[in-house]
Amino acid sequence: MTRSNGTPRARCRTRAVGLVLVLASVCALLGGEHWAGAHAQTAGTGAVAVVTRIEGTCERLPARCSEWVPAAVGCLVRPGDRVRCGAGSWASLGLVGGGFVTLGPDCEVRFDSLLYLRLLIGRLWAKVKPVVMPGGAGLIIETPSAVVGVRGTHFSVWVHDQLCTTVSVASGAVSVFGSGVAVTVPEGYATRVKRGRVPEKPEPMDSEEKRAWAEKRERFKDEDEGDDEDESFGNDGGGAGGKAGKQGQHRGNAPSSAGSHPGGKSQAEN
Repeated sequence: MTRSNGTPRARCRTRAVGLVLVLASVCALLGGEHWAGAHAQTAGTGAVAVVTRIEGTCERLPARCSEWVPAAVGCLVRPGDRVRCGAGSWASLGLVGGGFVTLGPDCEVRFDSLLYLRLLIGRLWAKVKPVVMPGGAGLIIETPSAVVGVRGTHFSVWVHDQLCTTVSVASGAVSVFGSGVAVTVPEGYATRVKRGRVPEKPEPMDSEEKRAWAEKRERFKDEDEGDDEDESFGNDGGGAGGKAGKQGQHRGNAPSSAGSHPGGKSQAEN
C-alpha cells in the first residue's frame, strides 16, 4: 500500500534525510580532522558528561527511568539521561569530548550520545573544543525547530516562544539547519528558526542576546576565560558583532549589519 507524503512514516523519512544533509553541511564547513581519545575517556564509565557546578536546583532523569532525582556536583551523565534546571537555577557540565555546556534557568537537555544533545526547552551555552568524529562531524544540538552543528565554538541555543529557536555565536561559527536549508552564523551574530521554517538571515545580536551572554559570563568567568571576542561584547555597544560581517557567509552573501532582532526578518517567510 502506498503512503502519501503526509504520513508519519514519510515525515520521519524526510526528517532523517534532513539530518543527513545537515551533517554533510557541517562536514563541509568544518573539515575532516580526526577526534582523539574521546572513546578512551568514556571507557569503564559510559559517561558523556559530568556535572561541575550547580547554582540552585538541578535534577537528572536517568535513561529508562520515570522519576527525576537531584543532581550533584560530580554526577555522571550517560547516554539517554536528561538534565534540567529549576527556576532561577544554573548548572555547568563538562563534556567528555572536551568543553562545557551551561544550562540556564528552566532549561532541559537530553544527552543522546557523546556528541549529540537535544535541547527541549530553555537556553544553553556551549563551549566546545575542536574534537570531531571520523568524517568531520562535530557536536550536534537538536531542538524542536532546528539542528546546530559546531566544532571549536562558543555559542548559545535558546528554545522559546512556540518552540522557536535562537542561535547566537560569541566565537567561531556554527551551521544551523531547518527545513532543508543550512546557514552559517558567524561570530557576534544570531539567527532564529521557527518550527517548520528555514533559518532567518543572521543579524548582529540584539540587546537581549547580549544581556544574556553578559549574565552567563559573570557567573562562569573561569569557563569563559580566553575567549577571542572583544571585551566590550555583551554590552549594548558593538563588541564582537562589529567584526563578524567579515566572517562566514549566508547563502553566499556576507551578513548585513542592519537589524535589531536576532535573526532579523527571514526573506524566506511569506
